[in-house]
Amino acid sequence: MRKRVVGRAVLCAVAIAGIGACSETVDDPQVTSEATSCMLVGTTWWNQGFSPQTGTFHVEFSATPSAPNIDAVIGISDGAASTWSKLAAIVRFNPEGFIDARAGGEYRADSSYRYDANTTYYFRVDIDVRARTYSVRVGFQPGEFTSSIAQNYPFRTEQASVTRLSNIAGFVNRPETSGGSVQLCGINIDASSTGAGDCFASNAGGGFANVGVAPSPGGLAITFTAKPSSANIDGVVGVAGKTVTAYNDMAASIRFFTNGLIEARDGDVYRADVALPYTAGDTYDVTFVLDVPTKTYSVYVYNYARGWYSAVKVATGYHFRPQQETVARIDHVATVVASTTGRVDVCRAVNRSPSALHYLREGSFHVVPFVGDSALIADGTRTYRVSADGATTATYGAGGHVAVDRDGNIYLAREASGGLVVESYTSSFSPRWTRLAEASGGVIGIATTVTGEVLVAVPSQIVRFGTDGSARTWPGIAAGNMIAVGAMGYAGYVGGNRIESHYSDGTLAWSWAFNGSADITAIAVGPDGSLVFGGEYYGTINFGDRDLYPSNGSEGAYNAFMVVLSAQGRLQFSTRLGGRWVNALAFNGSRSVAAVYDYMQFPYNTMYVYDWSGTMLRNWSEEGFGLGDHGNAGEVAISASGRVWANLDAMPYWTSLEPTSWPYLVSIATQ
Repeated sequence: MRKRVVGRAVLCAVAIAGIGACSETVDDPQVTSEATSCMLVGTTWWNQGFSPQTGTFHVEFSATPSAPNIDAVIGISDGAASTWSKLAAIVRFNPEGFIDARAGGEYRADSSYRYDANTTYYFRVDIDVRARTYSVRVGFQPGEFTSSIAQNYPFRTEQASVTRLSNIAGFVNRPETSGGSVQLCGINIDASSTGAGDCFASNAGGGFANVGVAPSPGGLAITFTAKPSSANIDGVVGVAGKTVTAYNDMAASIRFFTNGLIEARDGDVYRADVALPYTAGDTYDVTFVLDVPTKTYSVYVYNYARGWYSAVKVATGYHFRPQQETVARIDHVATVVASTTGRVDVCRAVNRSPSALHYLREGSFHVVPFVGDSALIADGTRTYRVSADGATTATYGAGGHVAVDRDGNIYLAREASGGLVVESYTSSFSPRWTRLAEASGGVIGIATTVTGEVLVAVPSQIVRFGTDGSARTWPGIAAGNMIAVGAMGYAGYVGGNRIESHYSDGTLAWSWAFNGSADITAIAVGPDGSLVFGGEYYGTINFGDRDLYPSNGSEGAYNAFMVVLSAQGRLQFSTRLGGRWVNALAFNGSRSVAAVYDYMQFPYNTMYVYDWSGTMLRNWSEEGFGLGDHGNAGEVAISASGRVWANLDAMPYWTSLEPTSWPYLVSIATQ
């Protein structure tokens, strides 16, 4: 229900975040209001005041034109407006049927955006009073401003020296050739930080500008674009766990520096792995990949305008500022210009990591789940004990494949010049013993058995270290590298469509065969001797419970599959997975996780989790966990609770034509 307002009246139609809810209207017989905070703007100037703003702020509203090809403006001014020249920032429904904005002495638009009668459009106007610039975005849904009309347009020429803005105004020009009105609703003036995904800026002498992003307590990937206005400035963009008011509030940061280079903060100093020059006015895509538990981060920078074909890694494993060694989460992006001139525009700042992500760590790791969703992870040079939240609790200066027994003792296997080396340590990495065996070809896996032996798989061989330290080797179990070890023994693909399972002493437990044509590319065993294997099949195939039909697309076949067998060698279920073939498998006895090679023009990170009955619980498809849409999923692990660890060769869209990838270990929830 509308209420006509005549003369001076209090109109609570403008919600002003952090400023004050209402102010008085000026005389305007055309103004109406309703419970939804709407007003009808016609041929008499309508004005609504708000607390004066002298820095950066934004205005949101919806506008519904009553007719096509009208001539209506909504603008921001210093004080009430009664002429167009009083407006500094202006959005217009123009007589040609398009939405445009004022740039100095003319109306124009960065993109052609046609409007229709009786259709509601949602606007966001980001304003920087100090720089006398503004940007306009528009969309069809509240909070979704999908099209850019204006980016950093200068204020109207007559307002080039204005120092504050305090009013929103509207007016419909009605010559003989046009008419109509505009209904304005939901006007919001916000002087707080600009919302994630939008733009904000820092200016020389203007202090810190902030924007909030969704927090992540473990690892996260924050992306944004940054544009320095001038060469050789000192403009900083950083991330923090709170609103930034001083440099030391930033945990990690980059700067466009006076030497013309982009640098990153490493503890107490700025430096860079690569000397990367920047150009005034260019826009740079920036990704911060942050490992909050270890207080380290890496930075990638990309510039499409300059024809770069891949992102440049400016920083690798840099340390947070010392003052932020206790920061528990990151939830802000901030910028400041320390030089006497210059400006940095930051847009589309957002945390790209999904809520399922517990943490991420740079590098490729072999993983074995430990107590309470902690884990042991090992690369080629070091082994780490990592808590459930990703913090390193112990480190040992050697790497390899890792296993743990029921008492918490740790085992490392690696190939050395003398053959196979297996070392045992306590849970705190105190040495227990070292064993050597003649074996070659590289370690495939290691496991401890329920009877206390250590089993190590190498190509076509199993090496068993008994409780007395003696070593014994069984040849010929595996065709190629398709072999897995576990608490009950070992299993492998022996060729000829046959899977065999053996006890730890080498005796055969069972043998299982299937008909049809398939390549086995991955295999894993559960703690009770159950088994999962997968790969790629050709033509229609039936493993014993259902027909799996082939699927062929324009870029090849998508016939990845997975089969689960019980500890007695009976078929539990088979299923077709989206993708080409299976890269890796892990099995905790009740849930299986498959990492699939999925390629359609570009490779995609694709993983599936199934329960014992064959029901799919999770499907991560084309998801880079904040590290980019493209890439490849590699070695995986799964704990008794269902926590998944996965190695990803992440490949952002801007490196998808290059052999460049970012190796990361992600720890993710399946619940």
